[in-house]
Amino acid sequence: QQDLQDAKRRTALRWIIGWRRTLSLERSLVVLVSPYHLLNYNIIRSKRSVKGMNLSLLRNWLSWSQSETPPPSANNSVNGDEVVKPFEPEKRLCERDYTILDMLNSQGHETVAFCITDPHLDDNPVIYASGGFLKLSGYEFEDIVGKNCRFLQGPETADEDRRRISAAIKSEKECSVNLLNYRKDGTTFVNEFFLTNLRTPEKELAYYIGIQVAVAHRGPGQMPANPGWVYTLGNHI
Repeated sequence: QQDLQDAKRRTALRWIIGWRRTLSLERSLVVLVSPYHLLNYNIIRSKRSVKGMNLSLLRNWLSWSQSETPPPSANNSVNGDEVVKPFEPEKRLCERDYTILDMLNSQGHETVAFCITDPHLDDNPVIYASGGFLKLSGYEFEDIVGKNCRFLQGPETADEDRRRISAAIKSEKECSVNLLNYRKDGTTFVNEFFLTNLRTPEKELAYYIGIQVAVAHRGPGQMPANPGWVYTLGNHI
């Protein structure tokens, strides 16, 4: 019971820190996220209305943190009969990156496709894949663990897109790429891909996380379709 309460307090604290960070940006574009699902994101012009919505959600979180219900961290997606548990990093992360993981693992995000790689292992292999990723790609976890994410690429994947992703990894930067990828069965899909890194409190590189979204067509300007790009909005506006 004490472990449950401690976990809830840590999660609530991460969300509060994330909200304070969003307000401190003093931007007109605000991302609104509930404990259970992405509520909305749109243009807000009144700081008063932003703060009002912010405090309302914070009150809900503080109320939840004192309740007896389990934390809303259930990216317990199902791929066939397999339950995919939320990612639990072995390395300690900075609060910003815990917040990103909490958002992706929260209820209502079970279909979000993402995988996590460890750049400190040979060839930067996959160490975690969400249920949404397994469903989107058609792979089982055993098919991809320990492999580089290049298995999603194929003959018609543009060389320029490959180079952009490779360059972002080498420079430890984030990137958004709209590219053609391949499922396990050989069928293709247009992937609005977002790559970012997860860092330790000392700002050292810990992991890479890639979020994949199937979109209708190739072309620029589709970054807001990717929840990873949205959740890290303060980094690239």
